[in-house]
Amino acid sequence: MESICRVDQQFATEIAALLKTPATHHAQDYFDDIIAKKECNRKLKVIVVGQFGKGLYADSDFKVGQLVLKDQMLLGSQHPANKMDCFVCSCCFRFLGSIELQIGRKLFLQGLGLCSGDQCNSDSSDGQHDSCIIEDSNLGECSTSGSKATISLPEEVIESLTNGQMLLPYSEKFALPSECPCLGGCGEEFYCRFLVSLSAVYGQNMLLALPLEMWM
Repeated sequence: MESICRVDQQFATEIAALLKTPATHHAQDYFDDIIAKKECNRKLKVIVVGQFGKGLYADSDFKVGQLVLKDQMLLGSQHPANKMDCFVCSCCFRFLGSIELQIGRKLFLQGLGLCSGDQCNSDSSDGQHDSCIIEDSNLGECSTSGSKATISLPEEVIESLTNGQMLLPYSEKFALPSECPCLGGCGEEFYCRFLVSLSAVYGQNMLLALPLEMWM
């Protein structure tokens, strides 16, 4: 099919050159140059193997826990429905707070009927706003209707989980970073570190948050 785009016709030669697969030795030089600029990746190398394409290879052994590869994320976003289930950093998506906060927050939102995926359906006429009823046969689904084998969690228990008064067994083995609210005051985003929050105000969160100069 013939192109009707004037740009395609005018720059056909340049476009064809950009889309052309580079020679193997040129591609190898390109990847060698990238690896050389990444200090943490000196033990890695990209090898271009003819018709099989390129592959990432270890040039030496790695120790347990040693950083292998680190690169900047191009784009990421948490689905609004998922925010009901997971309290995470708006930049790196690490879980925030504590295990107790994660569980208590989820149970609290379930009690309000705000579970993701319409798992939780509350009825304001049943008067069950002070507890969350979890079906024993399918933990995680919350329902205010009468069902068999249910576990009712009082509001006090959920509150003690959320504010850190109740500690779950072995939760200290899964330490999570403290939550840092958006410095621009949007009230929607939280981050795992102060510097990440500061960067977001002048970056991806600029349209939601007010500049720091307006708060000073």
